[in-house]
Amino acid sequence: MNEYKIVPSIEPMDKYQKAVSDLIQAKRSFDELTDAQKNMLIRQLFSAEYIAMAEKLLNEINRNH
Repeated sequence: MNEYKIVPSIEPMDKYQKAVSDLIQAKRSFDELTDAQKNMLIRQLFSAEYIAMAEKLLNEINRNH
């Protein structure tokens, strides 16, 4: 349980403002990583995005046949 901490938070009700806030926090978190961790995270994100795009394309192809 030492890997997590409990913090109080306040988040906007507006979905757009929440997304802005989340992106700012993500940037701050990313900036705290080492270069090796940044590279690993970027590879993971692009791999996941590639897989999601491929699945979407396959689903569209299957719907059209």
